[in-house]
Amino acid sequence: MKKLPRVIMAEFSDVRYDARVLKEAHSLSENGFHVHLHMYNTSIDKKKIRQDSNIKFYEYPFKNRRSDATKWGKAKKYAEALFFLLRVNLWIVMHKAEVYHAHNMKFLLPSFLSAILHRAKFVYDAHELHSEHYENTSAKNRLKNRLNMLTEKLVLKRCHAFIQASDERADFIATKYNIPKPHVINNYVPLKHVPATTDNFIKSKLNLDHDSPLLFYSGGIYMDRFYGFENTLKSMKAFPSLNFIIVGFMNNEIRLKFDDIIRSLNLSERVFILPPVPNKELMNYASAADIGIIPLMGSSVNTRLSALNKVSEYLMAGLPLLSTNYDNLNTIIYNNSHGQVGETFDIKSVASIEGAMRKLLDQKKYEKLKPNALKLAHNRLNWENEEKKILDIYRTF
Repeated sequence: MKKLPRVIMAEFSDVRYDARVLKEAHSLSENGFHVHLHMYNTSIDKKKIRQDSNIKFYEYPFKNRRSDATKWGKAKKYAEALFFLLRVNLWIVMHKAEVYHAHNMKFLLPSFLSAILHRAKFVYDAHELHSEHYENTSAKNRLKNRLNMLTEKLVLKRCHAFIQASDERADFIATKYNIPKPHVINNYVPLKHVPATTDNFIKSKLNLDHDSPLLFYSGGIYMDRFYGFENTLKSMKAFPSLNFIIVGFMNNEIRLKFDDIIRSLNLSERVFILPPVPNKELMNYASAADIGIIPLMGSSVNTRLSALNKVSEYLMAGLPLLSTNYDNLNTIIYNNSHGQVGETFDIKSVASIEGAMRKLLDQKKYEKLKPNALKLAHNRLNWENEEKKILDIYRTF
């Protein structure tokens, strides 16, 4: 039996929810590569190794990932994270592969060094603009960006494929580093045809009026960007029939903050926070809603040139977008080849969010935009188009 080329991948995220890493691993495993994938899993207590076709999953415990913000909580989280990083980085250095595929920064240098040591190919798959990841508002943030930039410049000297997550980011980094434009693998979801049905399990489960519009959010929620959710909740006061379901990651501190604001705005009967669900189930939740919201905020280049899974995810579920008005999101929403697919707003203005909501809710405009959303997702913004790109990269090795 022919031995398959081995690919070693690692990423500092939960193996159950990182759509980009899992899509790439499965695409490679189904096309002639044996992938060794290292990630954490916050639901397990000890290391777990399992085989799924041509992917060997190495799952590591990280029980304190969402610990509270107390000194003891932070200490436990950082200690467990450090142990995870050390053991995976050491494993990478000690094992031979034909390709070392580094997702982001935390396993970048060991993957780079191992590729040199074992005379292998090296792929740097940057999900973010790491040299512009932090807002340049403090000396500490500027130092972090600078260190990331120096690290990237070092590894790019012997990088067989440099990947960015959007054309806008690829163009930016090519200009900044004076290099050829990196490969682009967009964060798009696989094609899925969501069946039209009158059985809305989310509204039934939450005992909601099936004619009332349902706003939907999925993904991580962090304290430094909570202001966007706070303004979204405030804007809901103008629409008594609008409900909001959140399926996301957050620590206990953020959850308590949500509870306080929801209570103070008397939204307890209209805002529902559910735990995260695996990627394969997420589309069922999204398709049960009516509008997908992206309350993105921040002034860093990395944020302004966003490359979000949820854009494709929402559109594939037939959800028009209600989004922060960054240039690239404006382009997707208003200037794509399939027609308007939503409305945008200024995240700092409750009145602006209200105005965008009103445009979508007036005479149920969101229902009229659903066909455009589906066409854009099915024809352009899907993983099947992106999969060809990563396979083309690997076929050159």
